[in-house]
Amino acid sequence: MGLSTWNHFQLQINETIIFELADAMVNSGLREFGYIYLNIDDGYLIPGRDQNGNLIPDSKKFPNGIKHVADYVHNKGLKLGLYTARTLQQCGSKAPGMIGYEQQDANQFAAWECDYLKVDSCTDAPLPPGSNASEWETLEKIRDALNKTGRPIYLSICPTQTVPRTTVTWYGFQYTVDFGGPGINVRNLANSWLVEYVNMYDCFNCTVNQGDWQGLLSNLLAHDVLTHWNYAQPGGWNDLDMMEICNGGMSTTEYQSHMSLWAILASPLILGNDVRSMSDSCLAIISNKEVIAVDQDKLGITGHLAYESDDQLTKIYTRPLSSNMYAAVLFNAGPSPAKQVLTWEMLDVHSNTKFNIRDLWKHQDLGVFQESFSASVPPHGVVMITLTPVTM
Repeated sequence: MGLSTWNHFQLQINETIIFELADAMVNSGLREFGYIYLNIDDGYLIPGRDQNGNLIPDSKKFPNGIKHVADYVHNKGLKLGLYTARTLQQCGSKAPGMIGYEQQDANQFAAWECDYLKVDSCTDAPLPPGSNASEWETLEKIRDALNKTGRPIYLSICPTQTVPRTTVTWYGFQYTVDFGGPGINVRNLANSWLVEYVNMYDCFNCTVNQGDWQGLLSNLLAHDVLTHWNYAQPGGWNDLDMMEICNGGMSTTEYQSHMSLWAILASPLILGNDVRSMSDSCLAIISNKEVIAVDQDKLGITGHLAYESDDQLTKIYTRPLSSNMYAAVLFNAGPSPAKQVLTWEMLDVHSNTKFNIRDLWKHQDLGVFQESFSASVPPHGVVMITLTPVTM
């Protein structure tokens, strides 16, 4: 859990902004809710390396260097994240990527006291002349280099998932997707791996920049078709990407869906908004303790798609939790309210089992149910519940 600068600030970052974000994460209470990583994305380095091959922080943006920023962040009880790429260049700034400098850069990140490293793929960036290393070989070198530093650094990767491709049509959009994704072997490479095929944009369902950016439904579909629910376990997670909650492009209902879906699917919860200025309704969504508890459940079993209607407008995701509990999200992507029914068969439990059901957004116990639970789900909305077995 944490915050990334990219979605809101993109390349327009500097030392002052990072300090203010760190202050806001503490003062708003986000740190206490579990948001502890403050991740500086692309834009903190300049293109090129010094005469010794070292990375060069942008002195106009970070006049005191990155270690100075790390010290400030750590003194706030937070952890610092940085960004790089496995190619010659980073995606936006064109600052150097790690290929050919894996150990040197890893040592530099460790010296800066980095706690989290996001490794992008930048598919339009060049590779070294004559390079024939596979994507996985480059990522293995980065993993090994980080391990050799001796510093614990969380590794988040953005693989391109180069496996057999096919086309899926959903809600009128056509997607070329990589069925199967990197598979369970990706757990040997990183602590989390991005599961998407286009960048996420702050909208419920849209296409931007000729399809290079799409909305929340795009990322959800990517998860459904690129992964299997048991890929994720403690130590390695399917990453639905940085969240867009509170950036202004979706409604409160849609942002609640955003938070609920990321939580039921055990995705890292990485905020992407400007936490220096948040409305009360925004803070209420990202600080919902009960939803966060589902995401962070100690069993670490991700949710999976237990039901999907023929028109693909309604879905139900379920997830086992610790203490013999379950969580479920009834999701309605359609334009009208929809009645949805969760049966115990979807939970793989006996129909005679009795559960006390709690609504995590209303913060209300709904009563004891047997065999099934039904609810009217608003357009683009969710009903998110936990089910606690009733002992007689």
